[in-house]
Amino acid sequence: MPIPGLPFTDEALFKACNVVIPCWVLLFLVPWWKPTKALVWLASIFLSGLYGALILPYLIETKFDFSVMASLPGVAALLSNPSVVLAAWVHYCVADLWVGQWIALDAATRQIPRLLMAPVMLLAFLLGPVGLGAYLILRKAFTPKLQVKSRVSKSD
Repeated sequence: MPIPGLPFTDEALFKACNVVIPCWVLLFLVPWWKPTKALVWLASIFLSGLYGALILPYLIETKFDFSVMASLPGVAALLSNPSVVLAAWVHYCVADLWVGQWIALDAATRQIPRLLMAPVMLLAFLLGPVGLGAYLILRKAFTPKLQVKSRVSKSD
């Protein structure tokens, strides 16, 4: 499913997803640096556009029935098409990058040591949701406890 009207192969478009690699390196090293934020934003816009350019013609051409996504066999059949796998890979890359940015910026705000963040960021890069789950658990330790005021006055 190369993009209609453009000379790029699926393989070339797959390689374009590597734009996320320098983003992930910068997110680990300097998440608050303005060029890091700009590069992540640009890569996300690029990949979002690429995803749309890949998936929309497929949806239109096949008169896609979204109900197939309601069952595992339907999703398996959908992902048996290499062109749909390419679109799915782009989707994963941009979504994981955006989650990775949130993790990196949130961790920096909470002053979570980078040594603790290194394996979390690696997990987020390689295994998306596993990294997010690991971060949410680690984050709990660096979240100040909220002080709840009693509704009962001391004179009661």
